[in-house]
Amino acid sequence: AVYLLTFFCFELGSAAEAAAGADAAPGSSGGSDVDADCDSPYWFRVRAALSGRGPRSFRLGSDGGPTNFTLARLAAEEHESETASRGDSAGCEVGRFLLSVWRLVRSGAEERAWNLQQSFGKGFYVLPWRPQPDWPIFRALARLRAVALRDAAGTYVARRCEQLEANSASATAAEDELMQALQVAGPIALLSGATAGSRFLLHASPSSACPLAIAAAYWALAGSLLATAGSVAASAGSGGDKERAVEVEVGHLIRLGEEAAKSWQTQRLPFLDLLVGAWPLWDIASQIEEYYLQPPLQSRRASGRTLKTAPVSAAPAPPLGAQGASVVDPREPVCPRGPGREALARGLERQRVEVIVVYGRCDRVKILHRYLLRNLRINGGVVDRVHFVVFAAMQEDLEYLQQLVADHGPVYNIPQVTGRRLAKIYSVCEDPDTVYIKIDDDVVFLADEALPNMVRERLRGRCGLVSANVVNHAILSAVHQDVGAIRNFFMPPDDWVAAEENVGSKDWRKPRWLHSDEGLAMGVIMKQAQSQCVWAMWECGAWMHESFLSRLADGTDCAYDFGWHDFHAHGHGNFRGDRFVPLAYTRWSINLIAFKKEDLAEARAADLAEDDEAELSVMVHHRMGKRACAVGHALAVHFSYSRQDDGIMENTDLLARYDALSLELAAAPEVPPRR
Repeated sequence: AVYLLTFFCFELGSAAEAAAGADAAPGSSGGSDVDADCDSPYWFRVRAALSGRGPRSFRLGSDGGPTNFTLARLAAEEHESETASRGDSAGCEVGRFLLSVWRLVRSGAEERAWNLQQSFGKGFYVLPWRPQPDWPIFRALARLRAVALRDAAGTYVARRCEQLEANSASATAAEDELMQALQVAGPIALLSGATAGSRFLLHASPSSACPLAIAAAYWALAGSLLATAGSVAASAGSGGDKERAVEVEVGHLIRLGEEAAKSWQTQRLPFLDLLVGAWPLWDIASQIEEYYLQPPLQSRRASGRTLKTAPVSAAPAPPLGAQGASVVDPREPVCPRGPGREALARGLERQRVEVIVVYGRCDRVKILHRYLLRNLRINGGVVDRVHFVVFAAMQEDLEYLQQLVADHGPVYNIPQVTGRRLAKIYSVCEDPDTVYIKIDDDVVFLADEALPNMVRERLRGRCGLVSANVVNHAILSAVHQDVGAIRNFFMPPDDWVAAEENVGSKDWRKPRWLHSDEGLAMGVIMKQAQSQCVWAMWECGAWMHESFLSRLADGTDCAYDFGWHDFHAHGHGNFRGDRFVPLAYTRWSINLIAFKKEDLAEARAADLAEDDEAELSVMVHHRMGKRACAVGHALAVHFSYSRQDDGIMENTDLLARYDALSLELAAAPEVPPRR
């Protein structure tokens, strides 16, 4: 019955179409030129980033949108274009709108609300509301609607456009049925919405019904027809004229819905009311758009027109020979996609894991917090509880911590501790069966597999303390250099710095280091705990970070995976008389370690209080006759040593970049606030 009603509506549309000329199919170039002024190299790169067809350096989040890291890179490129007066970033209204939507999606609730409650979205009404594979507008709008509706209650008022006086009782009932049908999540909403939409369009009068309901009905019909036609074509191999006819009908229905929705703009609702209103227009449009973003429809659309692609320089041809194109550069590995988060936690369901954060600086912990949330067991991770042990903090840091614990307790807590100075960190460790993970507060990146793999290694029992594979680490950075993971980066010339200062740049605009693997590295990283590079020099720390971020951006971060490293492969040290002197490279940084209570049995409280690193990394293992190790497939990033910190903060934008990188995890479910 629904499809008889559907085709009845199509026939009415087709008659009007025959008189007015054929509508362009969705995803085609017909009608308004949505790509106007979008032909510059900059907008080619933006298009690639937003559609997912660009290089791996343009990363998409799990919701199909650009990450904060990608948005920040595009913003920096736009600034460079404007500074160089190339004009590459001028024009392209659809690109600008799409970027602004994703920035709102990634921003905080307060910033998002302020922008939406101003005049945001006015320009959207002059754009054609059609699915465009090059510019997936509706995916972004559906995501913005979802995050806006999750903002604090009362932030927005969700309105449902009122019925006009002349509307009939049957039309009102049909509209209520349509609204209810569209509340179903997922593609099934298109099918149930099409049934209710057909009935609504038969009873409603355009002059008396809510225009947004009319738009929702037309779009539900369009999506249902597209889904059904796609299934039939896939099973029967049909195509050609019939497929084209279906797409034209879909385009006509989309246009009718667009006209209805836009007509309401001049009467009642601005962009915000349309976004958070009761009618889920953008959810419906997003589902339609997805058909044009996925094969085989996307490939068929591409065969009917020439999709614009970014101009790229030709890569050198692989050397001729038996292997030819299959040759892989060992320094540019092809990193396999890791297992899902569910698989990472499998087998550890009954193993209790508690994290101890050595707390002092809220600007670092704001970043670490996002990774901790993702690793909580209630969010699919392995961590049961997080203890914040305050070592040294200012008043504002303490206030932030108190609020953080209040919001995320009882999983987050500030425990009662005993002992002096650094020894109090380990007084939390009372359960012999729990695996404890001690994390410095300036760990600013944590791969999903890091904590599960550290826990598994500790449970194997072959090591005492188990370290993550830490970037900017006094010993492991030398290992990274040995295996070829570290790329060469160099400080920008002084005139670059001056030029940036002249334009009053913000953190994002600080001059970036220059990448060049042509010659020798900036320096040799000594395999020694307190060497000049990396421990003492901020320049070496910045180099480590720039190398890692470049690897992460192009998907070659598995180059850092050294497998397994024994910190004490050559022993622990030697005696000079009665005095034990550790080897220079047997002390190692304990920025992120896994251990059990038994590993602290040989620790001397007085020595632990003064220098827990020396006591745990060397002396305890020497007394126990055990080794400590690091797991290569447990990647993490340590921001700075004390002697690096001032230089990195004053001369780089690295903390802001790690903050943006961590924000892509903001969509992960959080611990419910304490009631």
